[in-house]
Amino acid sequence: MQNKEAIFDGKTFEEIIMEGVALRDQVVDYLKSKGIEYIPEKWFTVKRYCEHFGIADQQIVEDWIRNGIVPPENKRDVEELNRLQLIKVIPYKD
Repeated sequence: MQNKEAIFDGKTFEEIIMEGVALRDQVVDYLKSKGIEYIPEKWFTVKRYCEHFGIADQQIVEDWIRNGIVPPENKRDVEELNRLQLIKVIPYKD
């Protein structure tokens, strides 16, 4: 069981989680200001998509994107965030 009072770099576990939530909210607000719909439960990074669907190699999903298996409407590129790629969380077939 995780001790909620444990200290990590002078912060409690709960404080670290709250900072993460606040940072996520800032990213969502930023993307919204750029006209990009981002609902964390509906859009994943390539890495998170692979983890979610048990895909061992990110290159597989990157190939799907490049080869059009992931349609353009199911992909978002966020140049301002180091060319972050988001893909809609639905299963795709190769």
